[in-house]
Amino acid sequence: MRIQKTLLAFVAVAAMPLGQSAFGTVTVSVDMDTVTAGVQDTRIVAPGDAFSVDLLIDIDAGGLSGYSVSADIDSVELTVGTATEHAPAPYFNVTGGVASTVATRVSEFEGATFTIPAPSSTTIKIGTIDFTVPLGGAIDDGLADVTPGLISVNDLLLDNNGLDVVGPVFNPGYVVPIPEPGTLALLAFGSGIPWLRRTRRGA
Repeated sequence: MRIQKTLLAFVAVAAMPLGQSAFGTVTVSVDMDTVTAGVQDTRIVAPGDAFSVDLLIDIDAGGLSGYSVSADIDSVELTVGTATEHAPAPYFNVTGGVASTVATRVSEFEGATFTIPAPSSTTIKIGTIDFTVPLGGAIDDGLADVTPGLISVNDLLLDNNGLDVVGPVFNPGYVVPIPEPGTLALLAFGSGIPWLRRTRRGA
């Protein structure tokens, strides 16, 4: 697998424009609801739900010539299904698929480009992960459930000059259980109290 990392770095250096700044920053986010516009970091789920999440990279003006990003999974709350890489043009995938998929981690969504300069000031989708919620349901523990990062040994983010991106940001995703019927009833009752007070005052 070290050959893979070396190849990504070689591609990045080959695409390096002379004299361009080497200091880029990217943000890697998990979109927990691919139907709703924008990046949604939280999804309300019920036991047995099946859904997909996207991994997105927001590239700044420093550009991005190569990437490999993994995601840790809370296997208590989510069961991993299929993981699909997306290498949007002008990126290409080095190995043809994620390195591995286990209960607690999907390893190495990756891409590289020979384009000079590398893409900048744009957002790309690098992967999709399918999940199901166990029949035991989700737990509202406040902890991240899908956490992207430079986790595997080959993970990296390279700017236009083939150097490590400075200060990348990683935004995780969360699942929260759909409220129980009793909780919904309490919420509905609570929201009706001000109306009752206004009605009585009006009388």
